[in-house]
Amino acid sequence: MFFQTIYTPSLSLNTYLIGSLETNCCAVIDPCRQIAPIIAATQSSGLTITHIIETHVHADFISGALELKQELNQTPLICCSAMGGKEWRCQYADQRVHEADSFHFGSIKLKALHTPGHSPEHLSYLCYDESRNKEVPWLLFTGDFLFVDGVGRPDLIEKEDKNSLSQLYDSLHTKLNSLPDFIEIFPAHTKGSICGPSYAGKSFSTLGYERCCSPFFQNKDLSQWSQLISQTLSSYPPHLKKVKQINLKGAELLENLTALSSEGSLDAIELEEFFIIDTRSAQKFAAFHLPGSINIAMHDHFSQWCQWFVPFDAPLAIVTEDHYRDAQITSQLRLVGFDQPLFYIALSSRLQSHLEGKNLALIRPEELVKTKAKIIDVRSIQEWKQGHLSIAEHIELAKLTEKTELLSKNEPIVFMCRSGTRAAIAASFLQKKGFEKVAALQGSLDSCMAAGLTIEKS
Repeated sequence: MFFQTIYTPSLSLNTYLIGSLETNCCAVIDPCRQIAPIIAATQSSGLTITHIIETHVHADFISGALELKQELNQTPLICCSAMGGKEWRCQYADQRVHEADSFHFGSIKLKALHTPGHSPEHLSYLCYDESRNKEVPWLLFTGDFLFVDGVGRPDLIEKEDKNSLSQLYDSLHTKLNSLPDFIEIFPAHTKGSICGPSYAGKSFSTLGYERCCSPFFQNKDLSQWSQLISQTLSSYPPHLKKVKQINLKGAELLENLTALSSEGSLDAIELEEFFIIDTRSAQKFAAFHLPGSINIAMHDHFSQWCQWFVPFDAPLAIVTEDHYRDAQITSQLRLVGFDQPLFYIALSSRLQSHLEGKNLALIRPEELVKTKAKIIDVRSIQEWKQGHLSIAEHIELAKLTEKTELLSKNEPIVFMCRSGTRAAIAASFLQKKGFEKVAALQGSLDSCMAAGLTIEKS
């Protein structure tokens, strides 16, 4: 058996390669648009990709199936679910997969198992090594249905969808009943994805261990189980439903999308027509930035925060320090469906001297003792409960867009988080909305304690 995991950190995504070293053919399960690692892995192993398998219509990233097929001269078959109704059938599928359909790669067999709940069409795949045993499966690729210490969220179709909840419950407690405890499960996501309510730090487990330790298996009462699910669901950006629509139709090939770089002058464009993302550090953004820009620094969760604050179809101007990271930023944006034209601006000192800019106040922890500003902690609810300033209010960054109207433009506001990155996103977002009395705290809770501020836990 050939088996390899390709991990994409910004999506917390596991893409799997599974196949036969006897026939030198394999399948790719749930690829994203970053296909270079997949190509490299198969070439180094002398394998040919014959099938590209989608477990379901993804909401958190753009499928790389069409991109991969194009790169491989249109030879692999794209295999998508035929379950869940016609509205959930990918238009670009070469083969529609039904319950119990199977694929063979030498002695390796993949068998489809319909596991709806996260989405109506969702398929998991049992993997058999028939050279060892033809009747007993060894692995289970669970897509976004079952995670380590978690399950796929059932609310990406409609909020409080009771049908999705009951489907997910049946998939978990009925569909898997006949499978042995020793089966190893390999989910599409690890900790950090927005497609499930909770994850352990490990990327794979066994079905038996999850049955023993996961609260989603242990609680068998449907009403209590549904309540457990609702308590663990976090907010998600509306962007996800648009990504699903793209993945149903089929995304444009990357080679057809536009990304341009400025050559030291902005005379040729009207910045008012663009939504401006400044990817520099909070410190550099605070010192000087283009009016109307929002500061989302380039880091592991860059693409996720863009899904909350960046419009889906407006042309984007991307501010960087130089053009060194343009390709990396483009890749991160394209992963989650920002396919509109991109225009890169390297904000050099020389260029700044010819532009009218704005700044953003950065507050040190010791200054909070004297300030009369409203202090808003934008970390997650889990972080807040573990410890927060007694004088702070809590608004998760993901919920800031819907709670902006509750804030006053006349009241000074200081945003804080763990390191300052999310605070800068929040402050720059409100500044773009016309809030002039906003600032970001630069410092951790430890530095706040050192400054004499009181920390409490919820």
